[in-house]
Amino acid sequence: MEGLKPLLEEIIKPNTRFTFETLKKKIKDLTKEQIQLLVNEGFIMKSFSIRDPNEGIELYKVRNQKELEFYRKSKPKEKNKDTGIEYSLEELVIIEMYSLANPYSVYNGLEPISLAEQEDFIIFACDLVSFSEDLSASQLTQFKNLGIVFSRVAEECNIKVNEMFGIPSGDGYFLIFQSANADVIFNFIDTVSEYIIDKGLALPMRIGVHSGPLYIIQHKNGAKNAIGNSINTAARVMSFGDEKHILVTKDFYSIKIKGSNIENNFHECGVAIDKHNHSYELMNYYHNNIGNKLKPEKVN
Repeated sequence: MEGLKPLLEEIIKPNTRFTFETLKKKIKDLTKEQIQLLVNEGFIMKSFSIRDPNEGIELYKVRNQKELEFYRKSKPKEKNKDTGIEYSLEELVIIEMYSLANPYSVYNGLEPISLAEQEDFIIFACDLVSFSEDLSASQLTQFKNLGIVFSRVAEECNIKVNEMFGIPSGDGYFLIFQSANADVIFNFIDTVSEYIIDKGLALPMRIGVHSGPLYIIQHKNGAKNAIGNSINTAARVMSFGDEKHILVTKDFYSIKIKGSNIENNFHECGVAIDKHNHSYELMNYYHNNIGNKLKPEKVN
């Protein structure tokens, strides 16, 4: 088995995926059992490619077996954007794909190659309420499902890959929107909320939104990260909320929302104080069945 690893490292370059059949053509004695042992060991990662049954084009990618199970339960439909043809789950082709879990370095391609300050991002911070107080298998599934929901809604809202990226935060996510248009973000929030309600998903989420400059880190493997005080502020604003609250600072409201066609969905909320004794004047976003009309417990 140890002699097999160098061969696979030579074939599977960073950020590439192969089917078993393609690997078998390059390593004639390779067996499915060997690949599965390397998956179990953590040397190889197995993902799933969801493909057009006619064109063979990848329409969606699922990262692991648990996500695939959730994907199947959601009874998805995928559309080929080039042909306009939509396929049901029964029609889609699901192919196992293999990649190296840790090619070449302990960083797994996360070595930073650039750091640049850019202005006026909008930051969406969310977490699953009480997630860290009662960590369980079901909550881990909730966390994975949340990422799938964000991906699906971003596609539904026609948010392109270069317009938003996500950063997992342990019990939630930061979504960094590279658009300064608040209407885009709150349309995304509305659609996420409606999707969760329509699908009956158990995702007890709270949200905080803020804007400002960030340092964007570009990693060797193409991934992005971000650092800056604006992220900290979005997280603190979120932390003042209870389940289903969608909170912003009054400064954010004045700069980004006031005068827009969604300003009437924001309501005076009160003042909250963080552990550093900094105060935040907050606005609560809710309308129809979106958000939480009640005053957050942590707000005076």
